[in-house]
Amino acid sequence: MRVIDREALKTTMLAELRAAWASLRGRHPGERFYSFGLYATDLADYLMVTASTEEGLSEVTQRYITRTGRDATVQRAALR
Repeated sequence: MRVIDREALKTTMLAELRAAWASLRGRHPGERFYSFGLYATDLADYLMVTASTEEGLSEVTQRYITRTGRDATVQRAALR
């Protein structure tokens, strides 16, 4: 069985996450991020960067309340 080089993994992951953050900020320069993270499955065989902005949350909240008629404050809190 191969041994994982933890330092190389850490260095690579940090570099990739920094690049993802820079890319997200570049694509959404006027937006206010409230979350940024890494989603992984239990075995880490699937990794994905995830991020959320206040502006994106407002847009999705509006779609939900238009469709469901729920209270905007409650819906926004539920989506967050």
